[in-house]
Amino acid sequence: MVPEPFVSSQNRNRRGVAKHVSASGVLVMGLTLKEIPREFGGEWGGTVSLRVELAMPIRVRPVTNGDIAAMAALRAEEWETEAFWEARIGRYLRGEHSPQQALPARAAFVAEDENNGTVVGFVSGHRTRRHGCDGELQWMNVARAHRGRGTAGRLLETIADWFVQQELRRVCVNVDPKNVPARRLFSKYGAQPLNDHWMVWLDARRMGVRSKDD
Repeated sequence: MVPEPFVSSQNRNRRGVAKHVSASGVLVMGLTLKEIPREFGGEWGGTVSLRVELAMPIRVRPVTNGDIAAMAALRAEEWETEAFWEARIGRYLRGEHSPQQALPARAAFVAEDENNGTVVGFVSGHRTRRHGCDGELQWMNVARAHRGRGTAGRLLETIADWFVQQELRRVCVNVDPKNVPARRLFSKYGAQPLNDHWMVWLDARRMGVRSKDD
């Protein structure tokens, strides 16, 4: 992300650099100058600070039962309750709940912040016969605070590897026509429209590869 500069009203008497990491994981650095020209909106002896978002180290790993509550919380950010999703996700992972034309083989992975172990995203998928596809991307969610940092791409790459290991090629995903951000994201990673509610990857080996035109 391009650093977003901002001007602080705090005054200093000498050159110096101050920095801190906010609760949201944003590194804020303050560069103090003796002089800030007025044409740049500053005052003599003011402070210019540089705001830089750092990409937190993310680890993607297979799901465990202990992750289900965090996964449910991520789903509930969009709709329904955490209790609803805990039951739904648990049943899906145990093979007790399956979408239409789904086959037993399935997988799920979480992305966690290596600094504190917080689950910040997850993805799941399974074998299918729906729409002439071999695999279906069931769910993918990334915490709002971690979007735009490459986490979704890491998750897509991981589930794509699973599809390829299963010798599955054509992979589809159900996407609401009004969910423009999701449709844009999947398009960036090679998905094509299948119909109003579905998109498809013709080759799972390309799922985690972002378009060079983007």
